Amino acid sequence: MTTVIIKGERIVLKPLIRRDAEVFAKLANDKILAKFTHVPYPYNIRLAYNFIKKCQEKWRKREE
Repeated sequence: MTTVIIKGERIVLKPLIRRDAEVFAKLANDKILAKFTHVPYPYNIRLAYNFIKKCQEKWRKREE
């Protein structure tokens, strides 16, 4: 898998990996975020693992 990392002055964008799931779940578990997006609330670690897995699968398919 090719890793693309975009770095700015105040942000770094990179592909999600499994060890990001705990922080991702904590940040996504927000009522206001859920109100204005399609992110479910409550958001838990299992949802984060599943989301990351789907992202990785889509990225792999793109490279085939």
